[in-house]
Amino acid sequence: MSFQQIVPYIGLIFVIIFTIIRKVGNLDIPIWLIMIISAIFCITVGSINLNEALKAIDLDVIIFLFCMFLIAESFQSSGYLYHIAHKIFSNTESARHLLLVLIFFSAAVSGLLMNDTMIIIGTPLVIYFARKHNISTELLLLTLMYSVTIGSVFSPIGNPQNLLIAINSKMNSPFILFFIYLLPPTIANLFVLYFFMNFIYRNEIHTIPLIHEKEELEDPSLAKLCRISLIILLVAVLLKILIIFINPKINLPLTYIAIAGLIPIAFGLFKRSYLLKKLDWGTLIFFVGMFILMKSIWNTEIIQHFINKNNINLSSTPILMIISVIFSQILSNVPLVALFMPILKASNANISLYMALAASSTLAGNFLILGAASNVIAIQNAEKLDEKIPSVKFSLIGIPLGIINLLVVNIWFLFLNFINIEKYF
Repeated sequence: MSFQQIVPYIGLIFVIIFTIIRKVGNLDIPIWLIMIISAIFCITVGSINLNEALKAIDLDVIIFLFCMFLIAESFQSSGYLYHIAHKIFSNTESARHLLLVLIFFSAAVSGLLMNDTMIIIGTPLVIYFARKHNISTELLLLTLMYSVTIGSVFSPIGNPQNLLIAINSKMNSPFILFFIYLLPPTIANLFVLYFFMNFIYRNEIHTIPLIHEKEELEDPSLAKLCRISLIILLVAVLLKILIIFINPKINLPLTYIAIAGLIPIAFGLFKRSYLLKKLDWGTLIFFVGMFILMKSIWNTEIIQHFINKNNINLSSTPILMIISVIFSQILSNVPLVALFMPILKASNANISLYMALAASSTLAGNFLILGAASNVIAIQNAEKLDEKIPSVKFSLIGIPLGIINLLVVNIWFLFLNFINIEKYF
C-alpha cells in the first residue's frame, strides 16, 4: 500500500476517534472540523485530486439538507413545530406511552419523508419533550435515532440507499415489494426497540402522568408560511409515490421536493436573516468532507479487491447482510450500496437479495454512530441545543439491537422463501 492509499483510512480513524471523545481537555472539537481536515489532507497528499474531490461532492444531498435544515429551523423558531407536536402527542399519558408514539411516529415519517428529514425535525422536538416532562434526554435522543433508522427500512423512499436499490434493480412495483419484504419485520423491530429501551432505561423512566400544555406560536406569520411549506412537502411526496407506482423509471428527486417546500419560507427570509445565521452549517461542511474522504477510500480499491480476492458469496442472504453491515461502517451505506449493486445485477440476484441489501445497509446505522448520516445530523443538532449524544453508549445499545433487528429480518425472509413468495412477481 502506498502512502496515498493509507491516508484516507488514517483520516477515517481520526474521525471515528474524535466522534467518540469529542473533547480534548477543555476544547470541544466538532466532528465536521475533523472530517473536513481529513478531506483536505487527502487532497494535499494526492489521495484524490482537486477536480475529482469537487465532483465527489453530491450537490443534491447538500441542497436537500440545506433546504430541510432551513425549513426545520423555521418550524422551530416560529413555534409551529411544537404546535404540531401538541396535536400528535397530547394524548400520551405517560413517559412509556410517549416513547411508543415517538417510535412509530418517527418511523412513519421516515418512510414517507426520508430519514434525514425526520431526524432534522425530530431532534429539537425530543429535547423539548425531555425538558418539558423531565424524561431522560439521552433516552429520547437515542430512541429517535434508532427508530428513524429502523423506520426508513420499509420504504423505497425512506433513505437514499433504498431509492438507489429500487431504481437500479429495475423493480416493477418497488412500494409493493418493499412493503411485503420489509414492512412486517420493520413493525416487529419497532416493538423490539420499544421493549429494549424500556428495559435498559427501566430505572430512569418515571410513572408520573404527563401534562401537555399547548405552546403559543412565537412568530404567527412565519408559522403560516411553515404550514404552507408542510402542505407542499406532503403533496410532493404523495406525487412522488404516485409517479413511482405509475412508472418507476420517472424520478422526482427529493431535492426538488425540498426546494418546493422551502419556497414559501424563502419569501420571508429577507426580514428573518437570523434563520440563516442559526442554520446548521457545520453538518453541511461535514457532508462535503465526508463525500471527499469516502471517494478517497473508494479510489484505493482495497475494499473491492478484498471482496473479489476472497470470493465472498454475496448470493447468500446472511453473508450479504453481515458484509453489508461491516463495510457500511467504513464506506457509509450509500457508497456501499453503489459498490454492491453492479455485483448483484451481474449475478442476476433475486428480489430477496436486493431487499436484504436494503435492510442490512440501513440497519447498519444502529451499530456505530457514523454508520448513518442521520446519526451525524442528530449529533450536530443536539449539540446546538447543548445536549450530548454518547457515542459509546449508542453502540453498546445499538449493536445488540442491530443484531436482533437483522435476525428478525432473516426470520421473515425464511418464511417468505418457505412460501416461495417470488413466484408471484
